[in-house]
Amino acid sequence: MEKAFREAIEDIKSEIVLKEVAERLERRDVEGAIAALHIDPAAFRPLSEAIRTAFNSGGLLVVKNMPRLSDPAGGRVVFRWDVRNQRAEQIILEAPSTMITHVTEDTKQMARERIEAGQAKGQGPNTIALDIAGRVNRVTGRREGGLLGITSVENARTALLSGDVEGMKHYLTLTRRDKRFDRQVAKAIREDKPLPADTVQKITGRLADRYVQLGAQTIARTETQSSVHAAKHLSAGTGPRRS
Repeated sequence: MEKAFREAIEDIKSEIVLKEVAERLERRDVEGAIAALHIDPAAFRPLSEAIRTAFNSGGLLVVKNMPRLSDPAGGRVVFRWDVRNQRAEQIILEAPSTMITHVTEDTKQMARERIEAGQAKGQGPNTIALDIAGRVNRVTGRREGGLLGITSVENARTALLSGDVEGMKHYLTLTRRDKRFDRQVAKAIREDKPLPADTVQKITGRLADRYVQLGAQTIARTETQSSVHAAKHLSAGTGPRRS
């Protein structure tokens, strides 16, 4: 699930056409810019498949570990997990759909907040679009950072660019930061100076990527538990068959 979520985010970022987003931002069309990001449920389909796999695995696990049982007459009671069971199919259809709807809307809201924050700071359309999509790493050819307008990332960006000492000190407390930049940030704090814009891009890009990873891990953990528990409950309640 974690891998599927990360790949979905990477797919969304790779498909963003910066020119389209920037043109809509130029017209102050926030919702048009959001639409141009193409954040839709289809991008998260691999995640729904991962949830289905976890659900099925949960049911199989229960049946596999079930103790040998006999009825009062001494006949063996056999339990089999049937993922095509009507209730199982209902859960498989509903659970991923609900979760993906929430993830899609949350991602749109994060992008919306990033746009509004950028406009409030007087940033240009291209800068905002790049902050959402991320910047291309010339070595890997993939976009890094961007997309998620997480408060911690935005606060760090503002503090590092402005030279806000307290804000930079707070950045050094973030557990998801890339500690390889700590020395540069500490030096800026001592000198009471802002960091260069290109350095800030690298720092916040790494921070955003790690928050994407955190989001992926959180979804993987909670959805795996939910799917497996639901399947265990359903499989444990499946009626017996006598052999």
